[in-house]
Amino acid sequence: MKFFLNYFLYIILFFSLINCAKKASPTGGPKDTIPPVLISASPKLNTTFFDKEEVKFVFNEYVQLEDIDKQLIISPPIKNWRL
Repeated sequence: MKFFLNYFLYIILFFSLINCAKKASPTGGPKDTIPPVLISASPKLNTTFFDKEEVKFVFNEYVQLEDIDKQLIISPPIKNWRL
């Protein structure tokens, strides 16, 4: 009888833990209409004759580029562009 009671309690505990989480898609939220603000840039804006290997932009929020070739415009174009 004790074995049956322990077995029954384990089954109830197992099913109660499984049913705690609901599977659902995240709802997202309102569309972001405010663009990120540039806080700093290295080199400074409008710098000429820049000879470093790295360009750094710091924004007030996380920015993720999906296709950098289409979303980042550099003039004049750079040959052998690599990230």
